[in-house]
Amino acid sequence: MEKKISDILEATTGAEVACANDRRISYLARIKLVMNSEIDFTLVKTVSGKACNVKEVPFKKDDDILVILKTADCCYSYQEKCTYIKMGHFFTLSVKHPTVLRREQKREFVRTPISKDILIFIVAQNKRQECEQLLQNGFSINTRQVKSFDVSGGGIAFYDKAAIGTKTNLLVNLSFIAPELNDFHQPAEVLRCTKVKENEELYLIGARFVELSFMTQQKINRFVFAQIRERTRKKKSIE
Repeated sequence: MEKKISDILEATTGAEVACANDRRISYLARIKLVMNSEIDFTLVKTVSGKACNVKEVPFKKDDDILVILKTADCCYSYQEKCTYIKMGHFFTLSVKHPTVLRREQKREFVRTPISKDILIFIVAQNKRQECEQLLQNGFSINTRQVKSFDVSGGGIAFYDKAAIGTKTNLLVNLSFIAPELNDFHQPAEVLRCTKVKENEELYLIGARFVELSFMTQQKINRFVFAQIRERTRKKKSIE
């Protein structure tokens, strides 16, 4: 049985909003008020963790807005017009009330092998701050350049010359995924760390992404499938 829109809105734990025609910058948001004709969203910060500068927010009245509603079970999306904007201490975005919600399918994460130099930041385990704060506090950050092994919408594996303990908090630079993620540092947590049999000077470290936004996950998934298609194309051209 399909859930009612009102039930989904009541179960929503968070939201993401972006211009439907330009999704390079998206924002984490909270539902402020649900009305019969529209929903008010308060913008919290960009998906990449940057503070929300009300003067730089790209939304305008009558823009088509893509909204992602996140519940404990899954995500729902809809696209409607921006009806009202209020700029004060917070940026309030009003979007027409949805008539239909699309349930976003939960997919099994597909991994793709990659070999790229990536930048990671190892964070002191007792530090749970915003990315920008962590990067400003040099005492809690250890920067490393590592070689990636594979990536998926759920996490990343990479090689390093030094071991990293399980449950260690990381920030992973995702600039290799898309140009708009150049300054984006995705939180992650180390799940495993094992020595490489063929090279005992290296460790293979697997980490899961933490608090990954829906839109960032979509970008990673698109990157993964693009890599798979490219490898398939090259294989066919050789044959």
